[in-house]
Amino acid sequence: MFTELYLENFLSFKGPVEVPLQKLTVLAGPNNSGKSNFLNSVCFISRIAQTTFAEAAAGMGRKLPEVVYRDHLGQAFAVGFCLAQEGEGAEWTQAEYCVSVELTPDGPPSIAEEKLLVSGGSLGERKATARGREFKDEDGRDSRINLVRSAFWRDYSILRSPGVRSVERHVASLAFFNLNPTAIRAPARAVPTPKLERDGAGLAAVLDSLQGEDPDRFRLLEHDIRRCVPEVQYVRTRTPQ
Repeated sequence: MFTELYLENFLSFKGPVEVPLQKLTVLAGPNNSGKSNFLNSVCFISRIAQTTFAEAAAGMGRKLPEVVYRDHLGQAFAVGFCLAQEGEGAEWTQAEYCVSVELTPDGPPSIAEEKLLVSGGSLGERKATARGREFKDEDGRDSRINLVRSAFWRDYSILRSPGVRSVERHVASLAFFNLNPTAIRAPARAVPTPKLERDGAGLAAVLDSLQGEDPDRFRLLEHDIRRCVPEVQYVRTRTPQ
């Protein structure tokens, strides 16, 4: 899970801003205070492990220059994250990543600096850095960088570095949802393996399945919902006869 996000000159965050995250994090504030932009930054960061910077921005409905803080004089931004994972035999337990991107009027974006630190687990501590067109991992291996996307995640010669490859797989496996009240309220088909869609459709079927197959996890989820909305007494699903 993400334990911290780092943002600088990104969307409405002039920064540098470090935002700590918990297993349950609630964003609250008035309109136009940055809640949606923060959620967009989470999606952007997750996408750069799988696609180009421009395509990650397009996933937010923006062109890449539009992600730069509006009052920033230059054309540069930085994003990053801290990750933590648990489990016996994990390759790593902590990962810290940050990339600084510079935009040019006519050419592709350039990576000013990119850093990854992996620690804990079976891999121990591993580091990798990229600046401009050069990449070095802790073993001193070099590679050219495709400047339209993140150096670490998309250059397959770089992915031979075990720490980079393991974190890339983890980030690429994360799922993000933008829940829509109408989709959540809609009836859901009872199927053997229900799936929660990105807009929240299918939630009733997922909760019903979870309650039957793993009641302990269901109770933990119910507890978290009550923490967010104290007025909620319990969560129930209803199956028409």
